[in-house]
Amino acid sequence: MKEITPTLLSSAVSDSPEGLLLLVTSAHCAPCKAVKQLYDNESTGLLNRWALYTLAVEGAPEWAGQEGIHSAPVSRFYLKGSLVSEVRGLITRDALNTLLRQLDSGEPAAGESIRQMMEMGRWDDARNMLGSLSDEAARAPEYQRLKGMLNLHLLECPEALCDLRDSYLSALLSADLIRAQTLVDDALSELPMSADLSGRRPFLITLIDLFPDRRIAHLWRRALKSN
Repeated sequence: MKEITPTLLSSAVSDSPEGLLLLVTSAHCAPCKAVKQLYDNESTGLLNRWALYTLAVEGAPEWAGQEGIHSAPVSRFYLKGSLVSEVRGLITRDALNTLLRQLDSGEPAAGESIRQMMEMGRWDDARNMLGSLSDEAARAPEYQRLKGMLNLHLLECPEALCDLRDSYLSALLSADLIRAQTLVDDALSELPMSADLSGRRPFLITLIDLFPDRRIAHLWRRALKSN
């Protein structure tokens, strides 16, 4: 994979109508190295027609902030000059294969449509679209995460927790991970003073499971165990 800068990315996308895959990485990021190794291995296989690039967030913090990228790895797939799919975190070869087949069929556009429906509060429409996916397509990481958000939205909870849930979902859907992290940090700090400790703990686990930065999620789980 070749390194690229935000300045050159736009022209590279335009010059790669058959597909450009951008892997956003970070220094000392083990998952980033694993995903890059997968893409390198598939450069003559599944990804043989794709232009492959990496971009380190440390060298482009302003661009990363503008793009809502606060953790790595992030895999962005461009076709015909447009961003058509994005995967945050690890991806397996099977999931990559499924995603590429979806891209060839045009199905991945459903992912962005579902996200937009959720942001607009059209949760029933989002649920119907998720339900219309084939079993194989639904296993893709992007759709699994959207399904997790839908399940969280449908979760019955007391009013105080529902406010936290709605704010957290809003932050995730807008890719504001700093806001999402702050909400969970505050909830964990208030946990020892809660009168309903047993009810809040599983609720917080549900929030933590949806957070894309697995390192931070692991630290939160450890904090939960200590309370």
